[in-house]
Amino acid sequence: MVKISNYSLAQVKMGLKQKIKSVTEYLYLTNIDEEFKEVVLAGLNQLMLQRNIRPIDQDYLINLSNLILNEKELNTRHLMDILIINDFNLPEFFHYCVNYWRNHLFEIPGLHEQQEMLITEKDLLYNLHIKKGLKMPGPSSGLYKDLNHFLTEKNVYVKSLLRVRREAIMDKEKAKAGIRFLMNLPVPQFGLFIRMQIEKGLLPKENVGDLFSFFAQHFFTPHTLFMSADSLQKKSTDVEFSTAQKMKGQLIGMLNWLNSNFNLSNYN
Repeated sequence: MVKISNYSLAQVKMGLKQKIKSVTEYLYLTNIDEEFKEVVLAGLNQLMLQRNIRPIDQDYLINLSNLILNEKELNTRHLMDILIINDFNLPEFFHYCVNYWRNHLFEIPGLHEQQEMLITEKDLLYNLHIKKGLKMPGPSSGLYKDLNHFLTEKNVYVKSLLRVRREAIMDKEKAKAGIRFLMNLPVPQFGLFIRMQIEKGLLPKENVGDLFSFFAQHFFTPHTLFMSADSLQKKSTDVEFSTAQKMKGQLIGMLNWLNSNFNLSNYN
């Protein structure tokens, strides 16, 4: 590939600086996102200041700058589209696009609506990709591939989240319909409650594993529809102070109920 001679380099870079200065002045007259302006201008300057600039690099910078300058009523999304069409394959631009979509997702509360947004963006991205634009000099571009991969992975994530939430709803309905009962305690307190009954002889100490399997199979808690028997048993012995303190409060509440309902306050 032909390089620009050292004799011509200073003149070429002076011309590119003037062109980028014009782009800078134009962008600062628009309402484009300030962060995005900095990304674009830093990218243009990065390409201009590369050590071994070639005529092909010069042409790309001039033509891309002219495309930007010739656009009327430029906004953030429109400029993004222009840069995607014309293969502005720089890491900073890729990260800006990704953050732009992430922020858009955060503003959409519904998972179905998020999925619709991602599918729409994938279609828009493909349509931009197939338009004939400038090709950034250098190795084959991965800009479209990387952006499309991000949207695809996000869509897979949202699909998975939807599936898990559907299953949770179905499980909740099954829990209500089946022979399973709500224990209105967190799992750690429920485990301790069972352990106390074992230690005081109210429940047998033999086959403790089967005992915890029974409780895990036939009970659920407000935040855990299906408990692990092993986890329930482990939490019955690995007890934090706060859990014991809350369990004590539950037991005091039970004693107070007995006292008030059966006139036990005067009996030891």
